[in-house]
Amino acid sequence: MKISEQGKLFIKSMEPLRLEAAAVDGDWTIGYGHTRGVRRGMKATLAEAESWFAEDLLDVEHAIGMAFEGLGLAGNVQNKFDALADFAFNVGADALMSSDLWRALCLGATEETVRRELDRWCYVGGEVKMELVYRRTLEANLFFARCVWWQYV
Repeated sequence: MKISEQGKLFIKSMEPLRLEAAAVDGDWTIGYGHTRGVRRGMKATLAEAESWFAEDLLDVEHAIGMAFEGLGLAGNVQNKFDALADFAFNVGADALMSSDLWRALCLGATEETVRRELDRWCYVGGEVKMELVYRRTLEANLFFARCVWWQYV
């Protein structure tokens, strides 16, 4: 499965474009949340940021694609994939695949359980980050097709 064009826009709306490397929560990032090989003082063009974004999305799609299809989810499956792709883009595909959220989804989790598990990922250094609360809420709403995400961004 692949992330939709709307899913790509969703991720970009959550990941501010940076054309100069910045330290974010202890990691250096550039472009749209790109972290691989980023170091202090690094600069990028918009074309480089877009290229890294496409590469990072391929990594996410590859990591969760096959396993996602095995979940047998009902409803708007594209929304569900896009929501989980955003989550994986933010925290890492390995973190998603080893999380209680993923285990709950494999067991047919209820909406309440999915929302609770997403809410566990709103902390950095033991502190709640409101931008992550916002992001997790939008991911859950997208997952359950409760909203068209761009109404809230």
